[in-house]
Amino acid sequence: MRLEQVPILLIAIAAALAAPTDPSGRVGRVSYINGPVSFQPAGITDWVDADIIRPLTTGDQAWVGAGGRAEIHVGSTALRLGANAAFQFLNLDDQTIQIHVSKGILTVRARNLAQNQNFKINTPSLAFTVLDAGEYRIGANPDSQTTNVTVRSGAGEVTAGESAFPAGASQQAIVVGGDQTTFNLVSAPGVDAWDQWSASGDLREDRSPSARYVSREVGG
Repeated sequence: MRLEQVPILLIAIAAALAAPTDPSGRVGRVSYINGPVSFQPAGITDWVDADIIRPLTTGDQAWVGAGGRAEIHVGSTALRLGANAAFQFLNLDDQTIQIHVSKGILTVRARNLAQNQNFKINTPSLAFTVLDAGEYRIGANPDSQTTNVTVRSGAGEVTAGESAFPAGASQQAIVVGGDQTTFNLVSAPGVDAWDQWSASGDLREDRSPSARYVSREVGG
């Protein structure tokens, strides 16, 4: 290599290192609101009223007030939040969905879960990893430091303290945090009004005419 070629080579290397990576093509979107629902973008201290079709990404938070309900979609995955629920995207990109629910009920309907996808839900008491397509309900109560994970269908893994154990279809994991973490795996309880409302949303999506022509993974 001739000496005069060195500056050109250095410039090329610097340009390659400075080239931006492709942004994630996957974001969440608010698809349903009923009652008081607020939104806080990452890095912003103020809360604003949430709007339908509002995009959500890493760091964004949502709060559902008393009597409210909300639904967020990430591709074909539906995330349904009940009243007094606090929600945040810890990480959201093409390979990862990581959510934190500090309070309230979250029901997840995961229609598809590719092998390279990572889907995790954190609460103050545990971390739940979704391992298969299915329906999952997470209820977090910070006052009692208790989280209930109900697996209606699918499969997942619960990590609490130094313990990790599987939770399969028709099972419920009850985890109590605090100074000493305790857990119990029992049969899933029967459906209630919240489950029925969530199921009605699934039925509506199952009958969606647009899904016949456009992939459910397409945002919006």
